[in-house]
Amino acid sequence: WEMVLNSLKAEELKGAELEVCFERGEYTIMCDFSILNIFENLFSNAIKHNDKERVKVKVSAKVVEEGLLRICVEDNGPGLPADMRERVFNRFDRGVKEGKISGYGLGLSIVKLATERLGGRVWVEEGEELGGTCFVIELPLKG
Repeated sequence: WEMVLNSLKAEELKGAELEVCFERGEYTIMCDFSILNIFENLFSNAIKHNDKERVKVKVSAKVVEEGLLRICVEDNGPGLPADMRERVFNRFDRGVKEGKISGYGLGLSIVKLATERLGGRVWVEEGEELGGTCFVIELPLKG
């Protein structure tokens, strides 16, 4: 995770509180630097689209079945309406605050493409713990 955090620009972090929680055990994800790209985009997105004074992002991971790791990236932002949860992965779709936030609407499409390239899948849920949005990624573990 240090690689991901170091790759984010200091101004992007805006004092965000990042919490990383992993289930005990050893597991290896079959991946390349695409994983860095996935988390850079998810963290950047969670911070950029959050208007709270204290931004919180929680990353948790656990093995959900043999050979499959589920990673959740949840934030305390405004959340994402159910009707937008599929659409946010479309290229150039900038979501609800289109004019107010910098970017081209490519970050989440990159997340989806990179996740699928690694043999995984990604979707959006309502955040349970922090109340914002939760991006769920499932990736195969090294066999």
